[in-house]
Amino acid sequence: MPANPSRKEAKKKAVPKAKPQPKPVDDYVYPIIRCKYCTQGSKNPLIKIEAREDRGDLHSRWVQKLQLVIKSDLSVQKAMNVAKSFADAYVPNDSPIKMQKTAQTQIAEDGPKPAKGDDADECDDDDDAPVAADPGSTAAPPPAAAAPPAAAAPNMTSESKAKAIANYASHYNRDPKDVTIEVIQASAEGATYWATVGMDTSARSSTGQAMTRALKHKPDVKAMYGLMLDSFKGEFRKAWSVSKDFEFVRTVKTTENTYRKKREDVGTYKTHLQITQILGGTDQPAAVQQAQHYIDMCNRADLKVRAEKVEISKAMRCYAVETGTRLVDVSEDDVRNSELGVQGYAALFERTPAALPKPGGDGSAAKGGKKRASPEESGVGGGPGGEEPPATVEENGNKKKPRGNGGSNLASKKEKEVKELLAQEQSSDNAMSMITIEMGKGDAASWAWASGFVKNYKDCRVQVLQAYAENPFFQAMKVAVLSAKELQKVKKDYKDQYLPKLCDFVSTLGPRILAMQEASSQISLMSVAKANASASLVAQPEKKTKTQRIKRAASSASITSA
Repeated sequence: MPANPSRKEAKKKAVPKAKPQPKPVDDYVYPIIRCKYCTQGSKNPLIKIEAREDRGDLHSRWVQKLQLVIKSDLSVQKAMNVAKSFADAYVPNDSPIKMQKTAQTQIAEDGPKPAKGDDADECDDDDDAPVAADPGSTAAPPPAAAAPPAAAAPNMTSESKAKAIANYASHYNRDPKDVTIEVIQASAEGATYWATVGMDTSARSSTGQAMTRALKHKPDVKAMYGLMLDSFKGEFRKAWSVSKDFEFVRTVKTTENTYRKKREDVGTYKTHLQITQILGGTDQPAAVQQAQHYIDMCNRADLKVRAEKVEISKAMRCYAVETGTRLVDVSEDDVRNSELGVQGYAALFERTPAALPKPGGDGSAAKGGKKRASPEESGVGGGPGGEEPPATVEENGNKKKPRGNGGSNLASKKEKEVKELLAQEQSSDNAMSMITIEMGKGDAASWAWASGFVKNYKDCRVQVLQAYAENPFFQAMKVAVLSAKELQKVKKDYKDQYLPKLCDFVSTLGPRILAMQEASSQISLMSVAKANASASLVAQPEKKTKTQRIKRAASSASITSA
């Protein structure tokens, strides 16, 4: 039959292919287990954990063990970190085939997709995933770039690598030539441990002093380091000593928006028995061992990121202040089991000035010995908040006072200098105001000698006012020195930068204010001297002297004659 001309044939439109987009996180692949990022349906992302059906056969098919559905406040990176911990615990440490890889795969953008079921998993389930070579084969190992990004080990210097290899070989009685840095990094202790064995990394050591000098150029890292507990600071110094830089610290500003609708979205807590049942049951020794490996991996302190350590340090400091206990007696479990928890006390830290770090350390990195007695036990101290200063010690009849806190003494000294400079500035302004009034009353030509001093004063005054306008701290200190309350507010706002700012104030404005004071005082002294000199040159009229006449002496004879 001829085609109906009134009926238009529908032309098939070509659907453009969606551009491939990299996954938000890389896959984490072992020879016998792998963690993959997938999408379920159209919106729900998840992390799928698959393992070989036969652990001894690297060519057996993959079987799903667990999947993490990403909802609510659980981010993709957090879910992948949990999956990585599970995978690391699944593979024993003594396994000769422990070799992780990062599979670089891509996902497509949201667009036209082939028809699938609602619960279809849009992930590559192919069995041709990269696997590790058999120990007996001669295949080359994967390149160093294939290491998982979760390893936050610092970049080691050549000296640190050589020392780590020597310590590792000496401990296990092996030839250093047969030990590589990859073997050391894959060990349970890590490369940082072997590179710092026997090294003094205390705060007063040469390494600690060198790191303190380097922190002056990293204010953000210095602020983070100051909030850490002493035990975390020791780990930080070891990490710096092997790299001699702060590249292992990464500053990231993140914003998380959470929308919670149901209580179930928060997640569930799994006990040791429940994890064992998920992995195969208590009747399977391998499942029991894997569950214990998983718990140990989650509790390892060296796997915590620096941001989490800072948050724990804040929470423990605030918890010690709120409960009235010593910081050295507070444990991480006490804070976690409290009503507010770690996040609650960490948020309360900013509003608790008493929880700020104090000079002298907190004692969390002490290596045993007798603990320092509390004020109540020793009978020293007048109440909470501090101890009384120790009495002077007499030796051979000479009294010696204990050393005070050098930082606070220096700050007090600089505050006095700032007050003196501001007083000199005010006195010079008052003196110049009086001089200006005198200039207006008299002849301008008579003040021509003071033009140079006035110019110097004006130049210095303009520089001082410009410094006040450019630096908010200088302007705030003009008000702060008049009130103790305002001074405490300025100290709280600037914290560790308060003392450097004070030194900057003295070094920047000090010479200019002194020049103003000198110019005004010279004008005042010279004007007074000129006035005295001109007054002495004025001729005064001579006093009139009376002519002395001869006094007439009266006699008795004249009286009688009269």
